Amino acid sequence: MNTRFHQAVLKLPRSRFVTCVHFWNYAKRPYLVIDQEWFDQIPLTHFSLYALVDAIGMRRLLETQGRVEREQATALRDGIDRLARRHSDHAFMTFADNVLVKTNWTMMGDAQYEGTYRPERFMELLQEIRQVFRAALQLDSYAVVTQGANLVATDGLVSVSPERNHVFFGSLGTPFAQLFDMDNAIRDAVRAGLHRRKGLYLSNWFFLTLRYKDYKTKDALKKELVPFESKWSTPNECSYLPIDADELFPLLESP
Repeated sequence: MNTRFHQAVLKLPRSRFVTCVHFWNYAKRPYLVIDQEWFDQIPLTHFSLYALVDAIGMRRLLETQGRVEREQATALRDGIDRLARRHSDHAFMTFADNVLVKTNWTMMGDAQYEGTYRPERFMELLQEIRQVFRAALQLDSYAVVTQGANLVATDGLVSVSPERNHVFFGSLGTPFAQLFDMDNAIRDAVRAGLHRRKGLYLSNWFFLTLRYKDYKTKDALKKELVPFESKWSTPNECSYLPIDADELFPLLESP
């Protein structure tokens, strides 16, 4: 809270709830009594940053060409491979005309948090992925971004079977599921004319953690948030910011 005003939602399992105490004549929030073991595990929770980068115009390309040519597919693969080599603390998965990228962060101590939660750097990586799409397929793309608790307790970012034909991404939880709810909501909003097509769509949980050159910028951008429905998030907290990179990056501190 002192560095980024960062929030992440953890769902309290019913089995870990003990009781709730509310002093009706004392103006304070209710006291929630929960299982001590579950509470002690909170700092050890796995957290992740996620993004889904999707090509724009793939259907039109297929109607024109009939297929994605081998040279195009190879250029896309090699471009993402180069990024993966340079960003070994991120996991990449390319499927069809999408790239899913993930990196983990921890809240264990200020130094580890500052070293692992670097959303501005993450945003620059997404721009590089979009450049790969342009170079390989001559297509624009957009990125949907969110962050939060990862409910699969695994070591590392990704696991590949010895035969190299199974990739285990190990991602489950609100932010991962929310990516796809956001993507559907964005498509519906663009079709309905609620906002223009943009290059970046940032969940409010992610957008609020970015460091801005001017503290007033965040308040101004909040007015542009678009609400959407998701059963995976806190009620009344589901929204995203549609914005282009050339609008956002000049407002941010350097990573």
